[in-house]
Amino acid sequence: MEPTELTAELLNEFIDKIYVHESRWFEGKRAQIIDIHYKGVGVLKEISPEEMEEQFKEHYLNKRKNGIA
Repeated sequence: MEPTELTAELLNEFIDKIYVHESRWFEGKRAQIIDIHYKGVGVLKEISPEEMEEQFKEHYLNKRKNGIA
């Protein structure tokens, strides 16, 4: 199962709560940490702003490589 969009049904089924932290500036860029607590699991992994940016770059490059972006 690979959801392509976040629906109300998915939220109700799998997510217990979401915490959105205050945004902060990091090396001239705004970063905001979001903790998603999954039902029966908790937080799977917290990532740093650097890790988040690296994962976004990988995602974006993969989309461009596949002709999606």
